[in-house]
Parts: sequence; structure tokens; C-alpha cells
Amino acid sequence: MKIDRDYGYSDTKCTPAHAYLLPIVKSLMSDLPKSAKVLDLGCGNGSLTAALSQEGWRTYNADGAEAA
Repeated sequence: MKIDRDYGYSDTKCTPAHAYLLPIVKSLMSDLPKSAKVLDLGCGNGSLTAALSQEGWRTYNADGAEAA
């Protein structure tokens, strides 16, 4: 896979921003059953999608960046 250096991500590791957002997103989703499908549009490196998937949600993602 070609990595576009202008894209800003080279892996799916969480950044401090992701660590800040994850508890908020999980709180907003707290009423959803774990079997719910979750669509993460503009997912960037996919770290939030991966974290939600590890929690049991069925996750799907898409990003418009060419290198995503």
C-alpha cells in the first residue's frame, strides 16, 4: 500500500485526539446494542473504527482521502 506523506497517517495507532474522542463517542453510543452497525465516515486512519470494533460493534468505515 502506498502511503501519501501529506495524508498525515501511516498506521492505525490512536493519537491524543483519538484518545480524547473515544470516550465521548462511546458515551453517545451507549444506548445502542453491541450488535448495532456503525458507519464511520471520514475515518482517517481507522483507529476509532478499530476501537469500536474491539468493543463489539459491527463497524464500517470510509474516507475520501486517496491514501486512506
